[in-house]
This record gives sequence, C-alpha cells and structure tokens, in this order.
Amino acid sequence: MYERLAIARIAPHVITVAGTNGKGSSVALLESILRAAGYRVGCYTSPHILRYNERIVVNQQTISDESLCAIFARIEAARGEIALTYFEYGTLAAFLYFAEQSLDVAILEVGLGGRLDAVNLIDADVALITTIDLDHCEWLGNDRDSIAREKLGIARKGQPLIVAELNPPESIAEIVQRVQPQLYQAGQHFGYHLNNNTWQWWQGPHLRWTDLPKPALLGEHQLQNAAAVLCVLACSQTRLPVTQIAVEQGLREVRLAGRLQRVTENVWIDVAHNPQAMRALVPVLANVSGSWHIVFGVLADKDAKQMLEILEPLVVSWHLITPNNPRALNAEVLAAALPENSQHVAAVTISALPQALLAAQAAAQQTGGQVLVCGSFYTVAEALSVL
Repeated sequence: MYERLAIARIAPHVITVAGTNGKGSSVALLESILRAAGYRVGCYTSPHILRYNERIVVNQQTISDESLCAIFARIEAARGEIALTYFEYGTLAAFLYFAEQSLDVAILEVGLGGRLDAVNLIDADVALITTIDLDHCEWLGNDRDSIAREKLGIARKGQPLIVAELNPPESIAEIVQRVQPQLYQAGQHFGYHLNNNTWQWWQGPHLRWTDLPKPALLGEHQLQNAAAVLCVLACSQTRLPVTQIAVEQGLREVRLAGRLQRVTENVWIDVAHNPQAMRALVPVLANVSGSWHIVFGVLADKDAKQMLEILEPLVVSWHLITPNNPRALNAEVLAAALPENSQHVAAVTISALPQALLAAQAAAQQTGGQVLVCGSFYTVAEALSVL
C-alpha cells in the first residue's frame, strides 16, 4: 500500500521512538525543543485520549476532520483487495499528510513492538528506545530479551540508536552486533547529573549542555527521558542544529495530556497502565500528596494485581471501574486482585466511572488528599468526558 500510494518522503529527517513506557513523554520533549528551535515538526503518536485526530499533529495543530477523512478516502480508493488494520490505515494517513506539510522533521511513535510495526516502513535517521518491560507479552514475548528484539527492529545499520534505559536487556548487545547501528547507551555514552533545581547533560568525556531546567513534565524519571532526547538531538545536530536556549525553552514549555495532569483542584489523571509505569508514578504521587483516592480501571491483558500492589501504600480509598472497552477487566474481578490487607486499610467501591469519580471526590473532601484516575487510556478518556 505504501508503494501503491506513491507516498513522497515524509520529512528530511525522521526520528522513530519505541519502548514500553516513556514514548509519549520523549516525543513531547523532542517536539517542544525542536519547535523552540524554529523547526516545523510533525508527530504521529498513539493511542489518542479523546479524539483520533490527536494522533496526527503538525506544529501542535491536530489534523482537521476534513483532511483526515479525505486522506482515508484516498487510502480506501487505492487499496483494492488489500486488507489493512486499524493502525495501518492511521499510519498511512499520517505519512500522506506529513508528505504534504513541508516538514523539517517527523517524529514517529511505534504503536506496538517495533520490528513489525507499521511506522517501521520508514527508515529512521535516528532511533530511540525508551524502556523495555513486560507488556503485550502475547505479541512480543514473555521476557525482556524477547521484547527487546522486537523493539530494536527500528534500528538501522550505520544510523544512531539511542537506548535510554540504564540496565537494558542483554539481547541488545546481540542485536547491535547483528544490525550494526551507532549505539548510544545511557550511562555509558551519555547521561545526566542533577544539581538541586538544575541538571547537566553529558555525552562522552565532555559536558554538552549545563544548568538546564527540569522538564515541565513531573517526575524524576522524566530526566532520564530528557537525557535520551538530548542524545537524539545531539545526533541530529548536523541536520537540525539546536541551541541551549532552545533546549531550555523546550524543557520549560513541554506539555503532554494524561501524564499526571491536574484537571481540577483535587483531581489528577495519568495514563499509566502497566507495572513499570506505576513504579515511576508512585514517587511523584508521594511528593504531591501523602494520600490518594484512586479511581482505577484496567484492561484484562495487564498485570492488574501488581499494579494495585504498587499503588497500595499511598491509597486511602479504591474506586474500581470497568473501562468502556471490550478488552476491559471487570471491576468485580479487579476487586479480587486487591492486596490482601487492602480491605483493612482502604475503602473499596465498585461502580461506573461517573459515580466512582464522585465518590472519590467526596472521600477526598472528607479525609483530605487527592483523587487520581489511572489504569488505562480508556479510563482517563472517560473521566475527561465527565469532568
């Protein structure tokens, strides 16, 4: 289909981002800094929260309904007997749109895995791997080494490959030897030092950028994302020069919906939906408030039990829901997965999301603390629709 549509080069420079967690944050950081440097940036991300159009963005403007429908019609007219998945339709639409937008750079977020993902049709000029953990195991494998092999499928011979994780799976060495990209490994080839309210980024023996502001995205884990992003930009400097002023501006101004986003005075949302994401989220929550009333709904293919255990120490009350999705885990089943001592230290309610949210807000008013809606993109989307 890509050849049948005769899609032109989507941008002079392409950055592809894969990983288990941190992809969205890394794309947002890249976009913010590159826009601060004056470049025209296209971003293709997934999933969306409220509107499909959120997936295809140029200079922070989502694709219009009219443009999206017209592009889908072109794809439908051209495909003939070729069957396309939901994600393949969307990816081709993004490629067609970007090819007509006179971009300086396109940032592509892998939807699932990497090797067989639709965005991997495009050879990345720079590939970024964020984190690698157990998720989508039925498709990617049951251990980190297997999952790494899928995600590193976006690497290309001779092109920069940035690995953001400090302790990546051992299979990465095997993949690098076979594919022969230019490897930049966090902690070995680049990293950061934190100095109170600022930080320094280094690559090799010399510091590159100093006295940087912390990213506007909350959480110390965002510094690791930002460090990898700065390595991507350093590898892109010959094509896309970026000054320290642009880096500082981009770090201060970066925004990303659904990542510990405060939507009312005492209600927050976060799309964390696997154990690794929850482990990164908990320290941030502890810094915001000592107690949380959690509205939680999750899909059935996730490790709900482990996610609940990670959140438990901060929880005053659980408000469990069944997300509005055919793959959702029923809230009654979810309740059975709560830690054994949860019944003794926390109130538990099971209801539809609007009622669960109201109950959590009422509990927060009575006992103090904050409300967090999390567990799935679908849970967050439903909460935003009623807030």
